[in-house]
Amino acid sequence: MAIDMDQMFLAQGSTLIVYGSVVGESILLDSLRKWMIPANYVGQNPVGILDQASLGPPFSRAVLNALYPLVFVFEGSAGDEMACRAQADYLSSQERAFRLRHATTVRCIIHSAGRRMGHGSVVGPLGRVVVYVQDLIVAGAK
Repeated sequence: MAIDMDQMFLAQGSTLIVYGSVVGESILLDSLRKWMIPANYVGQNPVGILDQASLGPPFSRAVLNALYPLVFVFEGSAGDEMACRAQADYLSSQERAFRLRHATTVRCIIHSAGRRMGHGSVVGPLGRVVVYVQDLIVAGAK
């Protein structure tokens, strides 16, 4: 089994490449920066870019997610597995960044509250890092 480049991944990657040069030129020319809109984006709602449902399809990982288990069933290579994951990870990162850029203040506050609650817990990610470093110090002292 050989994994090919995902069309959604290629479309978004190409869009980002073009967008990078456009932004670079706008900075050099001291002009306004154009906003990056993903390839295949079609707002389905009069609200436009704030329509959360219309933001997912341009970053769809459905094909990659369907192929991923097949890599193991049909004895694909480690490269096939890594290619599926890398493409899906980049698409999901792009989607999160795009959604965050267009999130309303209320949405940002709600997401921030959950993240801060987790960070404020001694068993949250930051508390775990402290314990990890303490464990390293103890291990190094032996």
